[in-house]
Amino acid sequence: MPEGALQQKLSRVAVGNLDNSIGNPLYPRLVAALERAAPRGIINLGSGTPDLPTPPHVVEYVHSRLNGGEVYYTPYQGIQELREAISEKLLDENGLDVSPDRIVVTNGAQESIQVVCAALINPGDEVIMTNPGYSAYKSIVRFYGGVVRELPLQADQAWQWDLDQLRAMITPRTKLLIAVTPDNPTGAVLSPETLSGLRQLALEHDLLIVSDELYEHFTYGAVHTSLAGLPDMRDRVVTVNGFSKSFGMTGWRVGYLALPDWMVQVATEAKHMLSICTALPSQYAALSALTGPQAPWTAQRQEYGRRRDTLISRLTAMNLPPLFSQGSYYLMADIRPSGLSSMDFSAELLEEHAVRVGPGVVFGTQAEGLVRLSLMTPEPQMSAALDRLQIFWQQRTHAG
Repeated sequence: MPEGALQQKLSRVAVGNLDNSIGNPLYPRLVAALERAAPRGIINLGSGTPDLPTPPHVVEYVHSRLNGGEVYYTPYQGIQELREAISEKLLDENGLDVSPDRIVVTNGAQESIQVVCAALINPGDEVIMTNPGYSAYKSIVRFYGGVVRELPLQADQAWQWDLDQLRAMITPRTKLLIAVTPDNPTGAVLSPETLSGLRQLALEHDLLIVSDELYEHFTYGAVHTSLAGLPDMRDRVVTVNGFSKSFGMTGWRVGYLALPDWMVQVATEAKHMLSICTALPSQYAALSALTGPQAPWTAQRQEYGRRRDTLISRLTAMNLPPLFSQGSYYLMADIRPSGLSSMDFSAELLEEHAVRVGPGVVFGTQAEGLVRLSLMTPEPQMSAALDRLQIFWQQRTHAG
């Protein structure tokens, strides 16, 4: 990193980014391994990008609207018909009574977090989020001058929030909490007890909670509950959701915010400041996804469920059992018996077998010694990657 005057020119986002994969000081090790493995054809077993295509009916609907010449700026909050469809979805699926005028359509959930921070965070305000957690959110908070406070999670507690520890972290500067359920990377689904505890703390300390529910349709043996639906939480929860995960539409870049009344005006101006509006073709795609045939989405999720069964079975058989998970489309596995750090494990697996997994450390210190694996790899490639992983694991641990 530059020193002296040059270092002073680095933005908060550049400095804050040092805890994610790109900025991690160990990351060049992984980049070098990627370059060496690339000629052999890498199988990505850690990808966060769904591999199944957007169903034809969505693409055809977008074409029909574009062929009619409908390409223009939209209202900053998004087109009315999409916000009405989102409103109906939130009521039918989540039990949330959110009128269309309390919804802001964004360029993915990540921009949703930016909108919230631009609307609320002043320099020095504290934001509590989890470790491990999605590191880009930490960078966004820091970009707006916020101070990130990390609540450590434990795998042996099913990654649930320790409410006593959380209570001790709250100070007069605490502005909001960010909760992700189901979670990336842990796969945790917040329990009714945890949600009830978060509600109580929000009421006691006059806090706002951002509830990221992007992976809501990926649950296994658990029930997803929207925090905003708990008693007295309508004005204390910002619900973040979108189409990248549950609908596998990452490249379309559509997310949305369901806001308390008092936040709508300032959040809409923040959205305008960041990107004016979400691209109209993408809004049409999201509208078709919600209002068109649902069978393709059901089939997609069933396919990912089959892959999950395969992944769990194969990992267990090679004595690399996955950690407890009830949601999202990731699994984490404990690689500490190998004696390698998560970054070294990932790099050596790449170099020797051209298989990529996610090093846990990029999600926070609490995930060191773990790796993240994904369901977003087609079965034939997944099977080949797991064959290679088994050889690598047996070499490092003598597991048989």
